[in-house]
Amino acid sequence: MNGMDKCSEHGKGFEFYCEDHFKLCCTTCVIAHRKCDKLDDIASISRQKLAQLHGLKPSLLKLKSDADAFVAECKHSEEELNASVEDVSKDVNEMTDRMIKLFDAAKQEWLTEANALKSEEVKRLSIMQSVSTKIMEEIIQLFPMWSSIADLGSPQQMFILSKQVEEKIKNIESIIKEQRITQVSSKLALSYTGKLSSILEMGKQFMKVNLERKGIYFKINTVYTLL
Repeated sequence: MNGMDKCSEHGKGFEFYCEDHFKLCCTTCVIAHRKCDKLDDIASISRQKLAQLHGLKPSLLKLKSDADAFVAECKHSEEELNASVEDVSKDVNEMTDRMIKLFDAAKQEWLTEANALKSEEVKRLSIMQSVSTKIMEEIIQLFPMWSSIADLGSPQQMFILSKQVEEKIKNIESIIKEQRITQVSSKLALSYTGKLSSILEMGKQFMKVNLERKGIYFKINTVYTLL
């Protein structure tokens, strides 16, 4: 009997069976079942219940078959789990390749657009520089004339020149003021969409692996999701 005929709690042999609680009892256990309605002596009822042991064999065989199937299902699920890890790795590699291709294509468009914007901005700056250069040339041309008139000119010539210079100064000041209002410093900056910025801020946590269980017993599938 391999100890199956003894009470694991008290170490005594089973002598009674309580049908109210479906429990085998030793002489110590039976004290707790004194008030039970169906407390039988095993010696007196055992011959009447001999057929029960033979009737349990099909149930044991059925349970063994179920347990074997469960073990096989567990092994199969483990194999599927290993395969799903490889699938996830492949999916991540494919996603990485797609993202690299996407960024490479976007980079070409960015560079094309950046060069176009740069050309437009260079033209604008060139025009502004040309205006400023012309102003410098006009000012430089005034100095020799100013020196000559100041040293050798008549009072009338000095008066006329001074008024002409005053007018030129007003015009030049107006142009310079307008130039200063216009933005001179310029550079290109790259901006990202809100979703991409959110992914970049999340770091490596932008992907998550989930464990899903399916099947009659259980079947494990590993999947990953982009947050």
